Amino acid sequence: MCVCKQMADGGAIEDTDPPPATPTDCINCMLQKTQVRYWRKGLFGMLRSHQEQRSLRADISFLISNIRNAITTYQRGGNHSVIPINYDLKPDNIDLVNWRRVLVGMTLVLEEPDTNFEIRSISVSIGETTDSQCLHGMLIFLKALHELPLNLVHLVLNIDQTKGSILFETLTDTSMNFPISLMYVRHIRELYQANMEIMRAIGFYRRSEVEEITWTRPERRDYTKSLLYVLRGLLRGPSGVQPTS
Repeated sequence: MCVCKQMADGGAIEDTDPPPATPTDCINCMLQKTQVRYWRKGLFGMLRSHQEQRSLRADISFLISNIRNAITTYQRGGNHSVIPINYDLKPDNIDLVNWRRVLVGMTLVLEEPDTNFEIRSISVSIGETTDSQCLHGMLIFLKALHELPLNLVHLVLNIDQTKGSILFETLTDTSMNFPISLMYVRHIRELYQANMEIMRAIGFYRRSEVEEITWTRPERRDYTKSLLYVLRGLLRGPSGVQPTS
């Protein structure tokens, strides 16, 4: 059971989508009350292959519209209500198999004819266990993912579980003005060496090989908050603390 505060903390990514609790609590509730491995598998399958920002964001935008419509439908009609799909936002080459996984993983119900390859034949509705706060968690997560540049999305979609969790812990600490933990320095150095351009873009830097890496909040295009939401959604376990395998 998750306990969530009835308030927003810097709250919605947009004022038009106010969550019923803090964004972190909504994402944590989503990790506790949905089929996490299933919707993660769908997201990885849909997004990993993209090589262009435009096509990547088209897939994410379509998912955002699906979840927004699910939230509205839940609020108006509750369980078993049919969710409208904005087909005009559907990318031409959408991966239907993995799109299904994302929605089913969020405990939405899909009904369709056997051997179906046409999205317009798929009916999507609110399930018995669908939770509004979980839907808000997914919306916050997707909108954060949409804000990230392509190279940063590739990093978070392909990062090793251990290093991803360490990056999450390190950014959590440094964004609150704590130094990089000594136990994480080696892993952050390895990430920096392998992904120098994007690590610099998110605030990590060192002047020479002999100098240790430091972190400074970027003055422009600060992706810290969005990146933390995305890493939490992709890598954290049901408690929001332990990484999943």
